[in-house]
Amino acid sequence: MLGLLRFDFFAMRKKMATFVCLLLPAICALLVILVTSYAEGRHAGLSFVDVFISNMEMIRLNFAIYFVLLLHHDRKKGYIKNVSGTLKRKYFYILSKAIVLSIFVLISFLLLALTAWLGCLLAFGSCGAFEAFTFWVYFGVNYILMIGSMCLLMFVTLLLRNIAGSITFAVLYIVGLLPELIYGLLELLLAKMDMEFNFFNISVYRQMRALTIGISGQEAWKAVTIAGVYILLFGLLSCVLFHKRDTV
Repeated sequence: MLGLLRFDFFAMRKKMATFVCLLLPAICALLVILVTSYAEGRHAGLSFVDVFISNMEMIRLNFAIYFVLLLHHDRKKGYIKNVSGTLKRKYFYILSKAIVLSIFVLISFLLLALTAWLGCLLAFGSCGAFEAFTFWVYFGVNYILMIGSMCLLMFVTLLLRNIAGSITFAVLYIVGLLPELIYGLLELLLAKMDMEFNFFNISVYRQMRALTIGISGQEAWKAVTIAGVYILLFGLLSCVLFHKRDTV
């Protein structure tokens, strides 16, 4: 397992896409700060929390595409064939990928927050008024929801085994076209059967869309619980799929 982790971290460091996807949200945050500073001056009421939140849509799409590219990299290079033949427990491969991707997301989130904080401090002389606890709750819930989405995308990528199809699914899922279409059709079907179901209570995507700064404790725990179910369910399904399927 440790050998796999070391290899995955090494492989990530060797990929230009890793640094592009890692730095792009921070660069966009700086651009937001610079444009606001130029347009409204040093006394603009922009806080680093505003900058962080404004980059969430882009950072989620950024992550989704990167997840697919990284998972397909081993198949393209043929490394995955060696893994399937040498590992006693094939699910270690999935666990290793999940761990390194989770660390990647955390580093990117922290880098975005640090860049937004320093940028606002230098551009406006203040990082803006905010409650630290409220921000870190938002940060943590957002992070866990992103990991839940990552596990879903990992499963779909392993299932499809096609980079074009996987990227298409990832993009449609993150921008909301696919989940809203599916939920809309299901709600319409249930309505014809005189039944109701709130898909918000089972959807990581809708939880991410509804997430706001200042989220209540009850709503935060609900979002974390739903994300936890996604992590366990799709993580387990990915392990089973990888173990059963011929990887050659």
